[in-house]
Amino acid sequence: MQNPYSTPNVVDDGPLRPISDSGLWRDKEFLVVRIESPRFPNRCIKTDQPCDTRTSIRLDYVPKKTLWILAGGVIGHAIAKTLLGRSFSLEMPISRNLIDDHSSIRGKATKLVVCSMLIFLLGVVGFVFAMASGVNETLAMCILAPILLLPFFAMGGAVYYTIRQKPLVGVVNLDSSFAWISGVSSSFLASLPSWTG
Repeated sequence: MQNPYSTPNVVDDGPLRPISDSGLWRDKEFLVVRIESPRFPNRCIKTDQPCDTRTSIRLDYVPKKTLWILAGGVIGHAIAKTLLGRSFSLEMPISRNLIDDHSSIRGKATKLVVCSMLIFLLGVVGFVFAMASGVNETLAMCILAPILLLPFFAMGGAVYYTIRQKPLVGVVNLDSSFAWISGVSSSFLASLPSWTG
């Protein structure tokens, strides 16, 4: 039998964290989310308008992302994402219109890439056909050169749409239990308790 007057054993669980039933807080312009089962209100996190549907958003976090991009470009970022990155998904309330707009930009970029490949292939086939049929080589090049250059303009458009398409939300910091999310409406954040951790 344990002595009721003895000093209890205290387990140090690390620094104290603020408590919120929903698992949501605000930290300046960021949304702090408990990764394990947060409870979002029925409001879009981007517009703060009523939203009763949830969309599964995959979030990726790479520590010092900008430094990796500057040091190694897209390849450096891909390597860092593979070696150091963490991914997780959250069911978040985001307006269907925003999701559709985001998807349409991605669709435009994909269509431009596919069209540029088809135009390039048609140009090559046309050039080979013209050469096989005995058309003057210089004339064939004058006619087909613009067709062969068109895909590069289409690829430029695809790059433009890809750059223009920012993620709906992003992760700026991550620890074992909490994620700091950017891109959330300031009025949505104003309704949450402050993060004091």
